[in-house]
Amino acid sequence: MKIRESFVTNSSSSSYIIAKKKDISDDELEKSIRETYLKNKNSFLKFLEEYIGDYDDSETVVDSSYAGEGKLLEAYMEKDDEKIDKEYIHFLKTKMEELFLDEWTGIGTLDSWKATIFEASNEDEDFFSSLMYHLPDLIKNEYIKVI
Repeated sequence: MKIRESFVTNSSSSSYIIAKKKDISDDELEKSIRETYLKNKNSFLKFLEEYIGDYDDSETVVDSSYAGEGKLLEAYMEKDDEKIDKEYIHFLKTKMEELFLDEWTGIGTLDSWKATIFEASNEDEDFFSSLMYHLPDLIKNEYIKVI
């Protein structure tokens, strides 16, 4: 029998602890997400392009959206760069806020941080879950940590 001592998985999901500064204002959160998005814009857009995949019209994409990403997907299908940036930032900020409103996930505090848990999957149709599964480091900044 072989025993492996390194990380091994065949799972289609990953669990994370996501933390944000307790005293962050809405404006600071949005600013930090905007800066993080702009810094990693190419990676965010590449992921969005891969996520949309074979869709050929915005109506089909938006109809398939159920987790709040509809306006982002529509902006992408319209090839409106300014609107894509605006909607991506809004989507990420909204998702961060929602994570810390959902009391059943076990929100707690660690020093000056508010923390929660999140399970992401590559088999889930949820855009945010898929983004977190593939690229969790993209949202990290001085106010948001992913562990």
